[in-house]
Amino acid sequence: MPTTEIINERLSFLELEENNLVGFRIESNANGDSWSDIVVIHNGGKCSKSVEIPDGEWKSCA
Repeated sequence: MPTTEIINERLSFLELEENNLVGFRIESNANGDSWSDIVVIHNGGKCSKSVEIPDGEWKSCA
């Protein structure tokens, strides 16, 4: 995203209660790509975790 204004408008962090997890959402084709919304979850721990993602239809890319 080329400007701070666009980042502030289209990037939001998810509230995750598990330790070692960070998640964010990029909305509204912010990078000009074909995906309207993108959710990224990073697990910095050694154990798998389940996470609730925002409502909608999503494709998983691992």
